[in-house]
Amino acid sequence: MKRFVIVLISVLVLLIAISGCEFFYNFLILHKTYLGDVKITLTMEDLSQELTFNRGPAPGDVEYAWRVFIDTDANPGTGSTTAGNLGFEVQIELYFTYYEKDTATLAEALENLSGYGSFDYWDGSDWKGAGDYEKCLDGNTLYLGAYSTDPLFANLDPNYRTRFSTEYYDYIGTATEIDVLDADLTGNTTGSDSAVDYAAFPFINIIEVEIEFP
Repeated sequence: MKRFVIVLISVLVLLIAISGCEFFYNFLILHKTYLGDVKITLTMEDLSQELTFNRGPAPGDVEYAWRVFIDTDANPGTGSTTAGNLGFEVQIELYFTYYEKDTATLAEALENLSGYGSFDYWDGSDWKGAGDYEKCLDGNTLYLGAYSTDPLFANLDPNYRTRFSTEYYDYIGTATEIDVLDADLTGNTTGSDSAVDYAAFPFINIIEVEIEFP
């Protein structure tokens, strides 16, 4: 029995050593420890679908975007003034403006660090970069995160509003496609969206969202 236990432990140690990175990655996914203490979850219909890149006339054109807007003071009358995004002070997003291949999955693009993102604040006329944030993909779920200690959250109202938005820019002639979950969700919450409203574009079709502050 003792020999069996030793062999079993040896095998487990070997397996962990072989797949150490994957094991550690899965642990982080499970506990979301890499996200800081502000956790944002966006679940899409299908993020594993192959995406098409480099359709824009210039490398700086945004082609895909997954965003969350936060109205930190719970007042729609203050903050951003852009059409459709009224009253938000903070924006956290992942977007792509260029990729070295014409086709790839989102996981491949993130793995090769060709994804871009930003943690922004509204300066009165436009969004301005504020600092670092975290992003990670697990299946069809995109995790974004920040830290509540950031000055942008210093006066967070317990009833802060959120708006989740995904966008697909098709530069070959058809209109921009946008899926939005804009139910004026307030505070730490989970929201769901129709699974069929953007079924033609499963990579931006929102299924469920969640946001959590400590």
